[in-house]
Amino acid sequence: MLNHSRRVSTKGNPRVWIRYFLSLLRPFRLHLSWAVVAMMLDALLTALRPWPLKVVIDRVLSQKQSQVPLLAGWLDHASFDRMTILFGACATSLLIALSTGLLTYSFTRILGEVGPRFVFQLRSDLFAHMQRLSLKFHDRQRVGDLIARLTSDVQSIQDMIANGTILLFSNACLLVGMLVLMFWLNWQFALAALSGAPLLFWTVFRYTGRVMATPVRLWSVTVCLGLSRRKR
Repeated sequence: MLNHSRRVSTKGNPRVWIRYFLSLLRPFRLHLSWAVVAMMLDALLTALRPWPLKVVIDRVLSQKQSQVPLLAGWLDHASFDRMTILFGACATSLLIALSTGLLTYSFTRILGEVGPRFVFQLRSDLFAHMQRLSLKFHDRQRVGDLIARLTSDVQSIQDMIANGTILLFSNACLLVGMLVLMFWLNWQFALAALSGAPLLFWTVFRYTGRVMATPVRLWSVTVCLGLSRRKR
């Protein structure tokens, strides 16, 4: 258990907050390490899903060389009939599906357990810090603002750990795996396929700020309308 009476620095230095969050996550480092490994293995197996189908098309339907990385020589020279190759490809696809399901369940459950425990430590430290503040500080705060900090803002952090981390890291690992396979198989075709990526990224980064700023402006307008109605 962490010491709840420690003081939390509020100087606005990102490094201070990063060190503070890392200190809260340190007791879960083994769980988080396994979650990272499970995400990487899941991304690797997901990138390998199309290969059994390629073996079926190449060796069962058309009887030509499979050209599967690392296994092409063994598959092309092995004396397997069509049904054996078909059953082997089906078994491999089933094994990949089961493995990815177990890995996804594993890291999702780990992050789902780490998130509430991390948030409990964070709320305990924040509540202890608020109790040490002077009454003058609490008089200057808006009604309900501190409660919102302890509830909705901290809940957003938990959602980011439990859901955002899974989406970001797993998709990043899958993207890296797909890019490695593309450049390994045919780097010219990979460059041609990725030629439109700079325009896509430019469009996303250009309009993301505008899209995110719209709810903030709407909230500001709603608050102003509410205040004007109260004055009337």
